Amino acid sequence: MIELIIFDRDDTLNIDIGFTYRTEDCKLVEGAQEVVGFVKSKGLKIAIASNQSGVGEGFYSLSQMRKFNSTLFKKLGLRSDTYFSYCPHPRKMEYRCACRKPSPYLILEVCTKFNISPSNTVFIGDSISDQISAQRAGCEFIYVDPLLGHKRTIDNLRKVIEM
Repeated sequence: MIELIIFDRDDTLNIDIGFTYRTEDCKLVEGAQEVVGFVKSKGLKIAIASNQSGVGEGFYSLSQMRKFNSTLFKKLGLRSDTYFSYCPHPRKMEYRCACRKPSPYLILEVCTKFNISPSNTVFIGDSISDQISAQRAGCEFIYVDPLLGHKRTIDNLRKVIEM
C-alpha cells in the first residue's frame, strides 16, 4: 500500500531556469498544485528529494534555497515544514558523494525519516537520474515531462495507489 509520495523539485514542481533559487523565479510546473492537492486528499505523506548542486558550486546559499522552498511550498499548499532532503554537493565528476541522485540515498533518507518502506513509496521526477534513483531505492517511479506538466500524473498515481 502506498503511504508516501516523494517529489523531485526542479522541473517536477517548479520550472527550472538553471540554478533556480530566487523567489521571484518560483513558477510552478503546469498541474503541480493539482497533483499535490490530490496526494493530500488521499492522506498520503509528502516529501521532496532534490539535487541542489547550486549550493556546493556557490551559485546560492542554503538560506536562499530555504527561502525559495518556503515560497514554493506556499504556492503548492504545502506546510512550511515539509521534509526536504537534498544533496548540496557539486556536480563535478571528481567529487563523488553518496547522496547525489542517481544514488538512492535521498529517497532512502526520506523513507527512514517517515519509517515507511520504499516499496510503499512513489517517487515523481523528470529525469533518468530520478528514475534510476527510484529503481535503486526499490520504489515506484512516475515520470513527469516538464514541457507537458502533470497531465497524466494523477491518473498514473491513481493506478499505483490502487494496486
